[in-house]
Amino acid sequence: MKRYDEAITAFNKVQVLDPTYPNLAGNKQIAEQYRNATTSVNASEKTSFTPATQSRIKTSSTPPVSIVSTTEPKKSPVSVGGVIGIFSILVVIRQWAKSKKR
Repeated sequence: MKRYDEAITAFNKVQVLDPTYPNLAGNKQIAEQYRNATTSVNASEKTSFTPATQSRIKTSSTPPVSIVSTTEPKKSPVSVGGVIGIFSILVVIRQWAKSKKR
């Protein structure tokens, strides 16, 4: 969506709320690179380039995207076994309720 300043602001808020959020620094850096590349391309477009030169500038100044995970992903507080257990209990309760109605 090319709203890099908003993304950077959001990353700053996340950093305050949860500094251990996975890939926070890397994603913020990517947003800053894109913002800086867009800013430099927009400044270049104000000069008198031909349309062909402008298209080369737009495509060549886009920074490469590389997301490097430096932290492990957060684990869910609910395990798969816990979900299966809760589901099993609900099935048993439902069957018991059906048998009481008969």
